[in-house]
Amino acid sequence: MTSCHYFGNADERIPDDVKELVVHPLVQSIPKETCLDFEHLTRVNFNGSALRTIGMAAFHGCISLLEIAIPPSVTMIGDFAYGDCRSLTQVHFAEDGLLTAIGIEAFSCCESLSEVSIPSSVETIGRFAFARCQSLARVVLQEGLKAIDIGAFMECVKLEKVDIPKTLEVLGSSAFLRCMALQEVNIEEGSLRVIGHRAFGRCFKLQTIRIPSTVERVESETFTLCESLRMMKFQNGLRYLGDSSFHGCQNLQAVALPKSVTVICRFAFQECRKLVSVELGDGPLTMTIYGDAFRDCTSLINICLPSESRNTQPIPDYVQSGDVDVNSFRYCTALENQYDDTEIPLAITSRFENFPVHKRCYYATVTSANELAQEIALAMQVSHKNTLDHVVDPFGMTPFHILLSGANCRLDL
Repeated sequence: MTSCHYFGNADERIPDDVKELVVHPLVQSIPKETCLDFEHLTRVNFNGSALRTIGMAAFHGCISLLEIAIPPSVTMIGDFAYGDCRSLTQVHFAEDGLLTAIGIEAFSCCESLSEVSIPSSVETIGRFAFARCQSLARVVLQEGLKAIDIGAFMECVKLEKVDIPKTLEVLGSSAFLRCMALQEVNIEEGSLRVIGHRAFGRCFKLQTIRIPSTVERVESETFTLCESLRMMKFQNGLRYLGDSSFHGCQNLQAVALPKSVTVICRFAFQECRKLVSVELGDGPLTMTIYGDAFRDCTSLINICLPSESRNTQPIPDYVQSGDVDVNSFRYCTALENQYDDTEIPLAITSRFENFPVHKRCYYATVTSANELAQEIALAMQVSHKNTLDHVVDPFGMTPFHILLSGANCRLDL
């Protein structure tokens, strides 16, 4: 059947071989599953319609549908409404319309959709709304948008740039997960407080992201395996970096954290093997760093922690602020110690120059650098040694106890 008119009657049946559906102007709602899996449907004409809602899965699986224009009267597009419409190339939203919400998976797996402009009336883009739209290369988000829900643009593998408006309040988990062509993200200064779990995880080409000062929390795995990130600078206001938030960012070289940061969680920068410098600005008064936060950062040579945060205890989940786990810097083999106190005898410092780093760092229970030198010298007198390579670590500690506990200890380039 070529064409069919739809009048919205309760007992009305639309032939499943229809190619064009013409909706009567008085119809206000398309019920759920009205044209579910209509494989021959290529066009839906809403011309002159007073339509208010498009129901759940109303056109889901219409694999031949090419183009749609959402009438300005529509206030809601239901869950799965146009999901899996694989031939859909264009979606036209009325800029002056009443649409406020795009439902769960409303356009998911529309693999031919290349561009979409969300009107300013839309406040919420639902979970997985545009997920796996494999040809989607351009998305325009306008002021008025408040929430990008879980996985909304997940696996849009051709999406290259995203500008997020200042009105956004919620950036959900996995929102842009595995957008493997995404290179640039700009988040305008505004209302956003939290960047959700894995929001930009595995965006392998992401090079630039601007994060506003309103963001207080970066949740777990937010930027994990963003392999093209080279520098990250956060504005003052950030307080929390979640587990594995930058895990595996193998080209990340420098991170600037503001003095407002108080918590860096487990594996936050694990395997950032080119990370050389972590800048803490003026330094917070106290900072909690959990175990393995910088594990395997084998190029790290510059980090300075506030003295108030040099309590080196294994940190449980209920830890109070200001503790640094003894294993925070495990396998950071390039770290070197330098001391502010110049009274340390040169004979003491120079004798460790040829040792592996893990043989040069010791746990300090003393209150001055001079006392530290004396403690090291005494320890070395009782060490069993044949050659420099076999000097026993006299305290049996990890390389970073001295960094975290020494009263006058710092790390620098």
